[in-house]
Amino acid sequence: MLEPMIEIGTGFKLPESIDLSTLNKLPVQVHKYGDPQPSKDTFRWMSYQNEGNISGSIDFARDCGKFFPEVANYTVEYLSNLLDMHLSPNFVNFMKTNGNITPHTDEVRKSCINIGIENTESAITRFYINDTHKDYCVKPGSVYLVDVSKTHAVHSTNNITRLLITYGFVQTFDQIYNKLKHGIHKK
Repeated sequence: MLEPMIEIGTGFKLPESIDLSTLNKLPVQVHKYGDPQPSKDTFRWMSYQNEGNISGSIDFARDCGKFFPEVANYTVEYLSNLLDMHLSPNFVNFMKTNGNITPHTDEVRKSCINIGIENTESAITRFYINDTHKDYCVKPGSVYLVDVSKTHAVHSTNNITRLLITYGFVQTFDQIYNKLKHGIHKK
């Protein structure tokens, strides 16, 4: 049985010419888990805030292929070295977390690739497996295949906002795992 989160790459670094301060200027739209997805016509943070009894937020700036193509194209080029499949810049998104995120499964996607960008060691991702749990910490510049169809939560270690790039799939974790190129972290 595979771990629900495995490192599949390291050394990811966006070019210095990319100005991430753009992300600080985006509007925020609060989205409740289970509500219809907001339109993708505006580059904004779609924010899940204070779900359940836990204080925190997880935000997505979606469709970087349209709104931040230099990031999307660079990310797809990098991921193409890891996966034997067509990848679209339109599925590259930014994700940030603040505080704690209640245990959940993702709404639309079944698996994803997360890439550590900034302050990623400021939180752990906890997967609940049977009657126990397993914790993972995203290292900056590392790339992870994640099974988001499994119940998981985020626990802040120091209340610093962490930033990741995420690429979501409607395919299962196992399906994407089987598309990893030869020599990539396969057991």
